[in-house]
Amino acid sequence: MATQAHPSKKVRSCERENYINLTMTTQSPPSKKLRSCDEPDLKIIVKYIDGAGKPLQKEYKEYAVVLARLSNFVDTALASGMKEEATREIVFEDTTPAVFELARKIEDDVSVSRSLSPSDALQVVSFYHKYDFPNGLKLCDIVLSDCMSQPSEQKTEEELELLSSAIAAAEELDLVKSKSSAVACIHASLDLDNYNPLKTGRIFTLEQMKKLHPFIKNANPILLPPFLQRLSDDERKSALLPRYAFDRFTDNQNYYKYY
Repeated sequence: MATQAHPSKKVRSCERENYINLTMTTQSPPSKKLRSCDEPDLKIIVKYIDGAGKPLQKEYKEYAVVLARLSNFVDTALASGMKEEATREIVFEDTTPAVFELARKIEDDVSVSRSLSPSDALQVVSFYHKYDFPNGLKLCDIVLSDCMSQPSEQKTEEELELLSSAIAAAEELDLVKSKSSAVACIHASLDLDNYNPLKTGRIFTLEQMKKLHPFIKNANPILLPPFLQRLSDDERKSALLPRYAFDRFTDNQNYYKYY
């Protein structure tokens, strides 16, 4: 008998595909159409700090009509009376060239949108949120939600880092769909009462627990794993909570190793 795909994966794939089909046409995007005639009429400046702490910037040329369609921030900045209307320059602060270029590829190329990975979504989601790219932000929300919904007992170190970063982004940026998936992910990953390291393997590191803490302290306690429900509100919100949770799981691991 042929192995069938997990039903939830089919649903998630359809959801991403349906969203892309609704927001991106099968025709050439406006930027490609315009390239064949008029010159780009908008200067984009991305400003960032390199690894040595040196401030740098890079310039790009874009079509105002294209970027205004994608970003409410740009659309507002180019409105009558704003200085950007006269200068025809848009500045994106704290944005590396790699982030801007990936963000534009996602919006401009359907194949990139369809194959967007959770790690790439994490690279651009803050940019989309900060500069109000609603379609790009929604796509990242769907992708990050999907990665938190993947059924996997034996998680690798890389998967745990991805999950903790995705949950942290969901809480910080208020990603509705991702926050909903994060509830189930937290419940399954931090279910100490049913934790068996022989089956589950790796646990979140202390630093990863710290990433999860803002979500945990703001979540409805009823939705949290039982061992966190048993804590008081003050204990859940305490800065010591990540250490407490990490130590509890570590003690559990050591118990199984000993016996």
